[in-house]
Amino acid sequence: MKLIITILLPIISLSSAIACTCANQTPEEMLLNSDAVILAISNNDSITIAREMSDEEDWVGEIGVYTEFEVVSDYKNTELKSINVISPLEEERCGINFKKDDLVILSTMRHPTTFEMVTSTCSVSRLDNPEAYNLLIELEKLSKNSN
Repeated sequence: MKLIITILLPIISLSSAIACTCANQTPEEMLLNSDAVILAISNNDSITIAREMSDEEDWVGEIGVYTEFEVVSDYKNTELKSINVISPLEEERCGINFKKDDLVILSTMRHPTTFEMVTSTCSVSRLDNPEAYNLLIELEKLSKNSN
């Protein structure tokens, strides 16, 4: 038994060291720190892509996922009607896959060198999560107050 614990402990420690960790953001911080905050519906399942990305984002030569969205509501007044979003492929790197017709709140950042919109599990709230409705209400209030 001691031998099994001795072998498994480093494996468990390694897997938790490379897991995705998200910092909690308030709706105000989300609006402040993002280039776009939208309620959107996916037009397609995520498509796996191989993409040369800037090493600033640590994505050089890695595989990611690409998804097209139709904008339902725009909380930063970006006037976007649709948006193409890239995310890391691996869950350990906070990657996220979407299915066609997923309705989500997306917070995205523009990549500094490719100017593509990038997101992660830390920046997405699916509307099948009850907390997402509270976020929607707060975003609606904040966007009305900023106009």
